[in-house]
Amino acid sequence: MATRAKKTPAKATDKPAASKKTAAKKRNTKTKLSTAKAASASAAKAKAATVSTAVNKSTTKRVLTPLEKIRSLHISTFISYVLLGLITAFLIGKASAEVLLGYQARDAFTNVEGVVLGSASEVLFNLEYRYVLLAALVIGAVGSLFLATKLRKRYENSVNAGISGFRWVIYGLTTALVVELVSFMAGVQDLMTLKVVAGLVLLAALLGWISERENKGASSPKRLAYYSSIFAYFLSLLPVIGSFIGTTFYGDERFGWHVYALAAVVLAGYVATLLVQKSSIVSKAKYEYVVFEQRYIRIDQTVKFLAVLILLAAIK
Repeated sequence: MATRAKKTPAKATDKPAASKKTAAKKRNTKTKLSTAKAASASAAKAKAATVSTAVNKSTTKRVLTPLEKIRSLHISTFISYVLLGLITAFLIGKASAEVLLGYQARDAFTNVEGVVLGSASEVLFNLEYRYVLLAALVIGAVGSLFLATKLRKRYENSVNAGISGFRWVIYGLTTALVVELVSFMAGVQDLMTLKVVAGLVLLAALLGWISERENKGASSPKRLAYYSSIFAYFLSLLPVIGSFIGTTFYGDERFGWHVYALAAVVLAGYVATLLVQKSSIVSKAKYEYVVFEQRYIRIDQTVKFLAVLILLAAIK
């Protein structure tokens, strides 16, 4: 009789395969869970790092470079001069004096034969003190605005080179007007004398710029232009000094306190500027020029602020 081969039951062969599939599924599930946990943990760490970085950025202030500090100084100068200009225009009183033109004319009161010339003067116009100060503030504000914006690159390049021609021009113009104002308030009313005073201040500023050019890259300090600048500053104050002396010895009245105070402020500004100028020549190896530039700007701001404050307190 032929024998039949027995078929292996399907259940006996399927059980190991099913168990293998189940184990593989469990392993995949565990792997996916661990991967998800790792991903969420890394995401949480990244988020925490981002938050801490944002907090550090918000709490930590960025340090300005020296040139950025100078630019911020010019911007603050522009804003302060605009405000001081408004105060000068609307709050200072309308005190004024006559501007005269001196000349020689025939003296009709002498008994000497022939033509005898004597001093005479012609009134040109009446000028309010506040307008002179306002002109200085406007020039200073416009100059600072240009140095902070349109002329910024050229200005910063020159400062890096140790020369500040733009600032010397603005300083010369504004300081000349302030010194003219002091002279005018001290009784120096002749137009040509006032213009000589302004010219001497501009000459002193020009010599300051020349001094910087001479000492750029020089092995030893060159001081001829510096001493010439001091002399020009001194000459610009001679009319005021002469008026003070003449009024003290020969006048029946004295100037108001504000005239003496304004003259003292101008003199202090001169001295401070000359000291910074000397320090830039002697200590140029120790400090960068941007340090001296910041000092020049602050001195100019202080002089203008005190001038407005004195006139505001005196002339209402």
